[in-house]
This record gives sequence, C-alpha cells and structure tokens, in this order.
Amino acid sequence: MSKLLITAIATATIGGFASSSLAQLIDHSWTTPDGDRWMYAFNGTPGTRFTANTFGKPLVKQFDDRDSQFILMFDTAGIIPQGMGLDAYRIVSATVTVTVFNADEFFYDGTNDPIASYRPIDDPLYESDVDVGRPIEIFPVGYRDGFDLTNWQENSPFNVVGDPLIDAKRIRTAFAASIDATGIAADVSLAVRDQIADEAMAIGTAPLTAGHSVPADTTFTFDLDLCDPGVRRYFAEAFDHGRLNLVITSIHGASYDPDIGPGDPSYPIFYTSENPLAIAFGYTPTLDLVVRVGGAGDYNSDGTRNFFDAQAFLNDFSAQAPEADVNTDCTIDFFDVLQFLNEFSQ
Repeated sequence: MSKLLITAIATATIGGFASSSLAQLIDHSWTTPDGDRWMYAFNGTPGTRFTANTFGKPLVKQFDDRDSQFILMFDTAGIIPQGMGLDAYRIVSATVTVTVFNADEFFYDGTNDPIASYRPIDDPLYESDVDVGRPIEIFPVGYRDGFDLTNWQENSPFNVVGDPLIDAKRIRTAFAASIDATGIAADVSLAVRDQIADEAMAIGTAPLTAGHSVPADTTFTFDLDLCDPGVRRYFAEAFDHGRLNLVITSIHGASYDPDIGPGDPSYPIFYTSENPLAIAFGYTPTLDLVVRVGGAGDYNSDGTRNFFDAQAFLNDFSAQAPEADVNTDCTIDFFDVLQFLNEFSQ
C-alpha cells in the first residue's frame, strides 16, 4: 500500500468513534439444512424423502429441461440479524456441500458445459461438449403462484395451476432462477429450450479425476460466485427475511447415456437431511457463510471505530483477503480503501 493511503488512514483514525450501528462479521456453519425438498412433479412425499436426485429432459415437450431439482433451506434468523435493510448485508463467502448416495452411475464433470451441448447432435444449434459427464450446479430459487421466500415450505405443493400429467413445464412453485440487480427472478428450468447461457452460482467439484465414475459418499463442494449484483441482492434479501434457499440442479440424462455415465439411469442421487445414514455419518447438505452486517468502519466489530479497525483492514487488504472487499465489487483495490475511510468517518 502507498504511503499516501497509509497517511490517509492514519489521519482518519486519530481518536475513536462510537459505532453508530450494529457491525458484525458473522462466520457460521450449518451441518444440515433446516429443510430440503426433492422438487419433482411426481414426488409423493415432499420434504420427507431420504434421497433427492437431479436430472433433465432437454426439449421434451411437457417437461422442464431441469426436470428434477433439489432445494435446500437454511434459517438464518437468530444467527444473522434480520430486518436491517438490504444495504446492511455484505456477503463475503458462501460454500455449500452435498453428498452422493448412489455408486458409479454417472461420470464426474467439474466444468461448465455449453447449454447448446444438451441439444440433439443433428440440431442446427447443437454445440459439442469436449468432455464426458455433466456438471452439477447451484442456483438461487425463484417462486410463482403466490409463493415467495416467506411462505414457501419444503412440503408446499409442486404446482398450483396446470396439471403435471399433461404439461409439467414452468408450473413449479419454486424453481432454479437467475436474479437481476433489481431482485427479479427468471426461471432457468427451460435453459436449453430458451437458449439461456449458464448462470449458475457455482459448479460442484470433488476430489475426482474428470471423466471417472463417481463413488457413493462423494461430497461435492460449491464455492459460490458472489460477484454478480443480482446474487448479492438475493443474499441480502434472504438475510433480511431470515431464510436462505438454494437449489441444486443438473441436466443429466434420465436414461442410459455412455457420455454421461455407466448407470441406467445416469444421474446423481443425493442424501437429504432426513436420511438416517446421512445424519449418522455427516453426509447431509451443509452451508458455510461469512457475512458482514452493518458498516465496515467498525471493521473488527468491537463496537468502536478506532486505530484497531484500520489495522485489521490493512492486514486483510495486504493479504487480499475477501473480507477487505468492502465495496463488494469482487476486486480488492484503492476503491475499497476509499469505502472503508468513508464508512469509518461516518
């Protein structure tokens, strides 16, 4: 850091200030979700199944391309203060894990596949995929037909309007979504048909060799990309309301496909929070969150803005730690220093 910046911070930190608002850096882990749901049209036991799978039926007339989805629900109320307004929350990092129940039925692919690669080879829009297997992805959750974050539960109906036996596409009450900067959710369940480029927050990775079949009890880790303004808003709204919902999806084939896996069908099946084995052996889905609540001026969250806050910020800034990205633009630079100084002096 330049002498000019050090001088600016030193000048700003002469004396101390009582913090004018709640300031916390919260680091919390959930070892199991507070609810989860295999979101599939023909799931007769919503919210109570021992397993949940993800697969797709691209371009099949009556189904979503992301036909089978797995929704995870985490109550943040009581851990992250609610009702502080969207500007009070800055998500630093988020990591989700899910663990595979089935053995050697699909191939590992930890990379993005072009959405057009899910089309038939003779389709004019088809784009080849250079590797075998299909990725597992994580998205925000959107809602329709009177449901939203505050009232959708793991046992809520799959649909309110329409008949899944006739046409099950775009009728699910909760769905994999992309979120814009204003918080509007767009359903990406028909991504192949709609030609929507991949907008997942993360692709699941595991300590496996690309293209190899996935053993049972393999844990997939999702380190969420929080650089998108819509994603950051989505998390802020979740913390403000006290609940964070996320959805695991994939477009694995619903039947045997030698490019996707050796099984028939060739898709992942995951442990849910209700599974006794998952509970006993730690295979339930998990979430690790780091969230800054309140102003960054009280950087060390001790209730006072003084030299020690500047020292802590400088240490993180020098280390390029994600906590130092106080203006949440996913770059740690001079503008974070300006943001820190501005909030420190308020």
